[in-house]
Amino acid sequence: MKRIADKATKVLSKRSLGWMGILFAVLALAGCSGGQPSVRYHPDDRTAQPGTKLQWNFDTDSVGGLPKDAEVFNGTWAVRVEADTPSPPNALCQTGTAEFPALTLGDTVFADLVLSTRFKPISGHEDQAAGLIFRVQDKDNYYILRANALENNVVIFKYAGGQRSSIKEGSAKVASGQWQELKVEVAGNHIEGYLNGQLVVEAADGTYKAGKVGLWTKADSVTCFDNVEVRAGTGSQQQTSMTSQPQPSATDWSPVEQAMGKPGAMQPGDVFKFSLPRSDLVVKVGEVQIKPALALGSWVAFKKMSKETVVMGDFVLTGDEVSVVMTRLQQGSIEPTAVHNHVLGESPRVMYMHIHGRGDAVAMAETIHAALALTKTPFATSASNTPAQELEMDTKQLDQIIGYSGKVNNGVYQFSIPRSEKIMDGEMEIPPSMGTATAINFQPTGEGKAAITGDFVLIANEVNPAMRALRENGIEVTALHSHMLTEEPHLFFMHFWANDDAIKLAHGLRTALDKTNSVKPAKSEIIPISTSKKEEDNEVDYTRESESRSSGVSVAD
Repeated sequence: MKRIADKATKVLSKRSLGWMGILFAVLALAGCSGGQPSVRYHPDDRTAQPGTKLQWNFDTDSVGGLPKDAEVFNGTWAVRVEADTPSPPNALCQTGTAEFPALTLGDTVFADLVLSTRFKPISGHEDQAAGLIFRVQDKDNYYILRANALENNVVIFKYAGGQRSSIKEGSAKVASGQWQELKVEVAGNHIEGYLNGQLVVEAADGTYKAGKVGLWTKADSVTCFDNVEVRAGTGSQQQTSMTSQPQPSATDWSPVEQAMGKPGAMQPGDVFKFSLPRSDLVVKVGEVQIKPALALGSWVAFKKMSKETVVMGDFVLTGDEVSVVMTRLQQGSIEPTAVHNHVLGESPRVMYMHIHGRGDAVAMAETIHAALALTKTPFATSASNTPAQELEMDTKQLDQIIGYSGKVNNGVYQFSIPRSEKIMDGEMEIPPSMGTATAINFQPTGEGKAAITGDFVLIANEVNPAMRALRENGIEVTALHSHMLTEEPHLFFMHFWANDDAIKLAHGLRTALDKTNSVKPAKSEIIPISTSKKEEDNEVDYTRESESRSSGVSVAD
């Protein structure tokens, strides 16, 4: 670049263009270092109507050839037989070397979408990458969600004018030689990247509004893909309703924040959520003082639909707060859907009220604020999270045993594990961030021990297998009930409690998880627990591998 700029300067000097001309030329050359996007498709151009679903498993495609309607941009792509493919016998594999091997699948144009694939990085010295490309304009302009087994990360890229730039990176364990799931959800300008069902990276970029979909690798990556699925979302054009009382846009929830009296935060699934931990309460179970993040976290979550907004939530209340809150909610047309306990033997007694509402987002927020103002719920912004290193637990080992990545939240290590099937409430799919994910929380209690609580999200035929698994591993079941009224399939929420060796409890929780139709973890093996950690009178063998799932429910992509 320096040589080019020097040459341009000499040429311009000879032509006596002066310093302004020289400066203009150098700036112009510098600007060429970034690719300029070429936009071809817009939401109005899409051919996929909301709800459209396309799938490619490559099993009916000719071995050695390409899927029908695929367009190769770069690389060496071909269908081949893979013995361990998720849907036998075929997979689509990229085996050549190019800067960015890529191809599109079909000619359908999508605006908002959910795009996923199963992938296996097989080899590569420079890279072992797998990617989804979406909102593809042409071979030089699109977005990429890439997972890399050599770098252990998931990155959202923009490919513009044939040049790639990083938008956002997230760390995640990407296993070489194993089948995993990569998924991207796009709504408007919001992009979320998932690995094995866990949100890893999210960002906002509005360069491309719609386009085709496809697959991608990098450099010398030999990677196979199977079970590619894309589902059209509502589309940004569909979300603009012609009502007299328009809802806040997906990127402007400030009127709702003002009504709630505190800031909220975007969550996966285009959900805007408020956390209201009951830090005013001092609650104990035995000698354990419960941290707010363990079991005292009220929350409210809003999700915009085409003509209205849906709100769900869970309030932590003292006994004398239940009736006044319920009355105020019903006056504002917010429906309590459950009132019950979550733990046992706590002092003072704590109750939990679950809610549901549909309508104007600001009006519902005002009602909720008015109801909670009748309690001592703090509305001040909570303190920042306690750093992970301050937890007296081996969180990496907990991740490996449970099979998912946890996170630190104010002194508590938390797991959120979504179910595999869609949970519907009428025409709305309820995202895990609105309370349909299994929650597992660890609070250190000293000497390698932890208090655990949370709730397993179950369908009917999973209830007793999960209950037996917990109780056989020394984990008490403290409640079994519903949280919602009209969801499909109907869900049961099983709450639990124990205070024991954290690693031992993690094995018990994992055994119960294996009885559910949860999104499959990145790793299926369980780390053996040392003999010193076993109780002499405990006959449970913690060194065994996970049992096969017995829910009888097919796993959805």
